[in-house]
Amino acid sequence: MKLPGRYLLLFLYHWLVLGAWRAGRAGWRWAWLRCLVYRLREYKLRELQRTGLPRRTPADGPGRPDPRVPQRD
Repeated sequence: MKLPGRYLLLFLYHWLVLGAWRAGRAGWRWAWLRCLVYRLREYKLRELQRTGLPRRTPADGPGRPDPRVPQRD
């Protein structure tokens, strides 16, 4: 988690090692999006750790609104 340049290394792994370069522009975008997903996931986990809010689990069930957001009927 603390490796400098980890997203660049992850991109190069997807681009070169997994062979996304063979798909051309679509492969470039796929490799970039994979890195973006990992980065956004890490940002969200960091946010949850800093705010102290519990992570939602599948047991919470779908369709239950977030109590922090005002609901309009």
